[in-house]
Amino acid sequence: MEATRRQGRMRLVAFLTLIAVGVAFACYEGTYESVHFYSYNLMDPSDKKPIDFGRLPQKVMVPNWNYELVRSGTDYDAWTAPDDYHAYDENYDVVLHPGLERARNLEAAGRYAQALRAYRTLDLGRAYRSFVQERSEVFAMARRRRQVRGLSEYLRATYLIRFYDEPGGKGGSQGWTPGEAALRAIRPGNELLPFVDYDRLDFEDFKTRDEARLAYLGIHDQYPSSPRAEPALVMAARAMLNEESAVPTPDDIGKGKELLLRVIREYPRTRFKANIQGWLAYCAEHKGDDLSAVALYTRQASSNDPAEAWKGHTELARICRRDGKTAKGVAHLLQSWLVRATTYSHLQAGQALRATFASLKERELSEVQALVRKDPELLAAYLGFRIEDTRLEPKEGQALGKFALRAASSMRRRPAAMLARVAQAAYNAGLYSQSLKFARLAVRVRTDREAVQQGLYVSAASEARLGTYRQAICDYERLFALHPREYLMKPCAENLALLCERHGNPLRALDLYRWLSSDMDVAYMADVELSPSQLRRYVRQLRPGQERNVLTYTLGMRYFRLGQFRAAAQVFATLPRKVREHGGMDKKEFESIVSDMYYEQPYRYADPLIDVRDLAGLQRRVDLARGPEAKSQALYDMAQFIYKRRNLLYYSPGLWKGSRAFDFDFYWSAHVNTKAEDERVWRYYELHECLNHSMNLCDRIIKEFPHSSVLPKALYTGALSAERLSNLNERWRDRGGPLIGKAISYMLRIARDYPKDPLANDAKKYAGEFDSDLKTGN
Repeated sequence: MEATRRQGRMRLVAFLTLIAVGVAFACYEGTYESVHFYSYNLMDPSDKKPIDFGRLPQKVMVPNWNYELVRSGTDYDAWTAPDDYHAYDENYDVVLHPGLERARNLEAAGRYAQALRAYRTLDLGRAYRSFVQERSEVFAMARRRRQVRGLSEYLRATYLIRFYDEPGGKGGSQGWTPGEAALRAIRPGNELLPFVDYDRLDFEDFKTRDEARLAYLGIHDQYPSSPRAEPALVMAARAMLNEESAVPTPDDIGKGKELLLRVIREYPRTRFKANIQGWLAYCAEHKGDDLSAVALYTRQASSNDPAEAWKGHTELARICRRDGKTAKGVAHLLQSWLVRATTYSHLQAGQALRATFASLKERELSEVQALVRKDPELLAAYLGFRIEDTRLEPKEGQALGKFALRAASSMRRRPAAMLARVAQAAYNAGLYSQSLKFARLAVRVRTDREAVQQGLYVSAASEARLGTYRQAICDYERLFALHPREYLMKPCAENLALLCERHGNPLRALDLYRWLSSDMDVAYMADVELSPSQLRRYVRQLRPGQERNVLTYTLGMRYFRLGQFRAAAQVFATLPRKVREHGGMDKKEFESIVSDMYYEQPYRYADPLIDVRDLAGLQRRVDLARGPEAKSQALYDMAQFIYKRRNLLYYSPGLWKGSRAFDFDFYWSAHVNTKAEDERVWRYYELHECLNHSMNLCDRIIKEFPHSSVLPKALYTGALSAERLSNLNERWRDRGGPLIGKAISYMLRIARDYPKDPLANDAKKYAGEFDSDLKTGN
């Protein structure tokens, strides 16, 4: 497709190389796309920066650059796309943008007007815009003709070439990619012939520049009224000027320039004007005419096409640095960073800026800062680059925030993008009153939609820091309702959920966590944070389906753990038996979870309603028992039932999917969660673990019925419960010393006070083993 396909392929290969290192290391990053379960970098214990969810998330994330700011929804981090229209799925396989597939289905059905609208709604980069332009030309031709031979085959082939053929990939007996093979197989009608002939040239192996030039000129001269004539003439010029194989000779440059001027003469309103200006500047440089080159690059840099503007600024930066005008060169690099033509060009600009700033002398740095203080666009770019593409120590961040406030205060013109960046820098520096002030100013300037959204984000975060939580929630809700770009949308939902959870609306928080698909936060809210009555109210509003079943199952477990057996039975009874046996899930998903948990032996399917009724019966025996012997025996029978049924007795597998202990152990963030939330989690652990229930029942017997005949058994079961509980997971291991101490004490008491009891020998042996484990730390 016109002029950019080969360069686009080279760009994609380079980009995949660029992210390879980031992908290799990011798998050890240890962060979760969650709010409560969001840890620091586990592979580097020294990296324990507090996580501030109020920080404005980055629009483009430099691979593996700053762990703190990797957020769900960031446009690019170590896990995302190699270009503008692909992404990685949960298995890290490259998948196509779903919007492209929808548009392709429409065109395959012959609904060209709808397909074109669907293509145009997606803004996926410069190469993609070229594809959409070509599609509009083909569809316009198709609408004028009732039938076009080869049209459906052509649409399929060019779609494969653009979005599915791997860069440099080969396939088939002749080394063709699937798209190329499909294109070569087309037998087009006369109306389609210019399009097919033009696209086939992209796969020709031209021996010389002149051969390529003549081939593209042939398309232009043979089909002068076709939409392909203009790009063919441009491609003929570029064939003489590109440096893919060798540096052009003066004769090549002369021929290329002549063709570029011909494009301007024949197509005075050409859409390639900015690109032609860049190539003419290239020609002028080769002739030593730097004044003309700078003038032409400047025109290219002012283009509305982001890719052309980026090229113009990049070339101007190169010329300035070459001529010793370092400050102006940095200014052009900052403007190229601000353009964000593509993800790749943005990362290139950041890399060039880091290298340049590292080499600046003190005088040159002062000159750069003087330029930045005079230009609001440069200030926005400078602040954005420093925040997103450099590592800032706390003191550097504070200095940057103060510099931003001083510079912005002296400017008369205050565009929204600059105001939003100043607000961000002030927030990062901890200057929350000032960040709130500039964020509100950014929101009032309604000409820049994205800057307004960034302003709302910083405003809400600043208000939360200043303790005006209701206003912060209102601002986040307002931003969320605007449906901003994903890099703002998801973090907005995260912050809003956390504020709602902590300040009076936990059900709204659960809704947001579900919208985020943050399974661990949903599990935490349903199993820990909400009261059973709140969870009951929430479940009632859900539509029938697996999600409602899982949360209903969880509600039953919440009542079950509290010993509210009647309420638990009522809840479980609303679910079919098969659903209860599978934890609220379908059989296939349930078995995939429990197979990992019970790899040594098959899982025994259990209906929790039966467990509830059994324990309810045991509790009635306790309540109705008269006398210490009967009461202690009833309590011991209850403890034994729980001890033997242990581990998944109170578990909700559909909610936690086998990862509850792991996620609390490794991802529960000390930087995000409050002391009160930590305490709630510990109370939850005490209620959740059946070994804790059986131990507590045995402790009750030991304390209340010291002369009961079941006391040796209670001591023994209590000791086993305590010892196994001490090593159940990290949270219990942190409290393992006192638990093992209790287990040793109980076992020694059996051996000492009941030497003739059948359990005495085993108790003495286990006391020694437990003591050895305690001393060795096993």
